[in-house]
Amino acid sequence: MADRGGYVAGIDVGGTKIRVALVRGDGERVAARTWDTDAERGPDAVIAAMASGVQALVREAGLGPGDLRVVGAGVAGPLNTLTGVASTLPNLPGWDGVPVRQRLEAAVGVPVVLGNDANVAALGEQRYGAGRGVDHMVMITLGTGVGGGVIIDGRLLEGAVGAGGEIGHMVVSVGGAPCMCGRRGCLEAYAGGASMQRTAAAALTEPALAGSALARLTAAAGGEPSPRVLAEAADQGDPFALDIFQQATTHLAAGIVSVVHLFNPQLVLFGGGLVALRSRFIDPAAELAVRSVFPLHAQGLRFGYAELGEDMGALGAAALAMDRMPR
Repeated sequence: MADRGGYVAGIDVGGTKIRVALVRGDGERVAARTWDTDAERGPDAVIAAMASGVQALVREAGLGPGDLRVVGAGVAGPLNTLTGVASTLPNLPGWDGVPVRQRLEAAVGVPVVLGNDANVAALGEQRYGAGRGVDHMVMITLGTGVGGGVIIDGRLLEGAVGAGGEIGHMVVSVGGAPCMCGRRGCLEAYAGGASMQRTAAAALTEPALAGSALARLTAAAGGEPSPRVLAEAADQGDPFALDIFQQATTHLAAGIVSVVHLFNPQLVLFGGGLVALRSRFIDPAAELAVRSVFPLHAQGLRFGYAELGEDMGALGAAALAMDRMPR
């Protein structure tokens, strides 16, 4: 990548954390830090926190006026990247109709480029991580929700209004389980951490589960049947926890088959907090999927895991902004 001078900041905004990275114009990483999102405070407070994070890194790097050229921001959920206005963001309540780009630009004083958080995560991995040198790639992020990003011919697929790649909201079961987005049957409703936890919490109100391994482990964990608690219960043979992971495996495999048939990638990457449970449902889903795709699509198809950890979204947002930075 040619050195365009100056610096670029990338912001990854999730339901719980804000990660900010500072990158030089030639693509070299300078610094990165994390703050709590505190999404319950509403969009104005979160946007202010995003701006203060950028400003903190700029100060720590000793940069002067004009050194920061542009800011990229990856936001968790669908948004119109042309207008800069958020749509319904399942993990960020109260953001519908918020002019994110305009408010963030006013706060940081430089142009802002917006992208979906999972899209920019895919770009980050393709530029800096496990997808380096791969021109055709799909990224599936599994955490609180399910996201995705698609790289075709080395470029991020954004769609008509920048809202492409919503893999988590593909319908994998018509009329199925309720999703956090308000619809039913989405992949996120089965393979997202929050949906798994909500399903388990509702089931634990039933007397039949009172003496189960899931109930005991949930109580020991403070009353929250998190995906990690579900995995421990499944390891102990709890039938309800096993069923939740079976549902996740089956529906994730269906989603993988669909994106492989649609985009014919060389590589499908998985990222996000739930990769810690890869052996419980992600690896089995990939194995099931590869047996179900057309043989032509399976040729040369690889599966892998993201390498950049918590930096992939922020670095991807910086890469997106860098690609659009004036020369």
